[in-house]
Amino acid sequence: METAKLNGHSEKLAGLNSALNQVSDYCTNEDLKNELLEKLEESKIEIDEYQSELNEAMTYQEEDKVHKYQRKIEEEQLEIDMIERELSLLL
Repeated sequence: METAKLNGHSEKLAGLNSALNQVSDYCTNEDLKNELLEKLEESKIEIDEYQSELNEAMTYQEEDKVHKYQRKIEEEQLEIDMIERELSLLL
């Protein structure tokens, strides 16, 4: 913003001010926290579904599906870890 102001770019400065105002109005830590909590819940549901599929694959000894669902559970757990780290920064 300072650069736009110093160089006389009033239109760019107005756009930057508008963007800053929108961020201030609509992007709060509480909103971000709620969004992350929602993602966390969705990931936990995904893990439950994958675990169910994994159990079925193990019952029928379908090794390719066993590996597939184990990988999906690991990936989803990594997603949960990332979300939890982000949440810890907001608290």
